[in-house]
Amino acid sequence: MDYAKPIAEESGPVTVGMTTDVAHAVVGADMVLVSILAKGHTDLGERLAGVLQPMQPLVMFPGKFCSSYLLRRSLRAAGAEGEYDIGEVSTSIFYAHKDQSDITGPWQVHTRNMKSKVQYSNIDPARNADRVAMLNELFRQDSFIDGMHPLRIALQNHDSTLNAVAIIAAENSFRALRMQGEVPRFSLYGSLSGPEADLINDVYGEREHMAGEFGFQLEGIAEWLARLNPSIQDDMDLSERLVLAYGDKAVTLEDVYGNRRLVEDVPFGLVPLESLADHMSARHERITRLINYANNVKTRGLRVAHPDNGYAVRADFRMEGPKLDALGIEVKRVIELC
Repeated sequence: MDYAKPIAEESGPVTVGMTTDVAHAVVGADMVLVSILAKGHTDLGERLAGVLQPMQPLVMFPGKFCSSYLLRRSLRAAGAEGEYDIGEVSTSIFYAHKDQSDITGPWQVHTRNMKSKVQYSNIDPARNADRVAMLNELFRQDSFIDGMHPLRIALQNHDSTLNAVAIIAAENSFRALRMQGEVPRFSLYGSLSGPEADLINDVYGEREHMAGEFGFQLEGIAEWLARLNPSIQDDMDLSERLVLAYGDKAVTLEDVYGNRRLVEDVPFGLVPLESLADHMSARHERITRLINYANNVKTRGLRVAHPDNGYAVRADFRMEGPKLDALGIEVKRVIELC
């Protein structure tokens, strides 16, 4: 599917194109913003190999589980050569421990800094100082403290030299969106108020909720695309079972498209795996096994609840080292069942 439409914003004209062809969106883009589930790194690496150019900046958000490292590894496995500027935006900013400098791989780094800038785990400031300076300006620390979402920060803070932005933000099919024109201060999400603002402030505040962060961002994109052209929603194959943390409620992508059946009384921080009753039967046995496993894990990092309308998992990712290695992967798998 290909779609393009000029739209007017306060900051000036913007042309938005949506396509299933990742290469079409990425070629010539001044910046590539990526938000996909972790299980998509390999597929995306294969699609970007030979398309993404060395020194063409790519920023992943949220950048959990060392996303930039995994994507670079996927690019190289697919035959890509050269040095790639791949950074990640997250509430979990990673740094290598000095006493673990001999360790390689994604678990080399796990110290967390809740309010910080982009993590440039694969960007060499000495080699590309101007690019790092630009990205640091896009994702300013004061913006995180203000509770703004990374994508809004990037599109609102960049200078006039950034005229084309490619966004890859979907599940499974990796539908790509490209924006060209005068995009300074262009807001993909519009104004934030009420539960939305509270959610973002909480995500970038004292607590961290992986699925809440990813979910709100993906919901914003889907809702915005649907407003651009109602027919788009018929072509997008974003999973209706992906459940989003939305304030103190839970919302599915089906809800975003107008059938807003909220799951009542789900505390913020709970991420329902299957929130609607008609989705429960097919996965009941598998989810039950996961819940039994999770409740037997003796750690404060994972708690499972059983709301009347479905199952829910809350993950606390403030663990480090072996605990994160052993438990974090399992929690990630649970969340990816959404």
